[in-house]
Amino acid sequence: MKALLIAATALALAGPALACGGTAEYPQTAQTLAQSSLTPERKAELEKKLQEGWAMHSESHEQGDGAKMGQSMQTLRQLQVQIQIPEN
Repeated sequence: MKALLIAATALALAGPALACGGTAEYPQTAQTLAQSSLTPERKAELEKKLQEGWAMHSESHEQGDGAKMGQSMQTLRQLQVQIQIPEN
């Protein structure tokens, strides 16, 4: 359910940010996490971090903050490693 909420938010906010890889990768990562075989506790921990990263990513688009964008993408990459998603 959380993955669907993140994906819906991503689509609603995407607009001019469609060229940004994180706009697509955050929802994809949420979906992969939801389907993973991780323990419920670990999933919950990673979902929380994913939501925080997505919020930071969205703020970076709204504020035009490149440093925050970089930090949000670093967070995403770290989560993808923990979920074992190969880098694009």
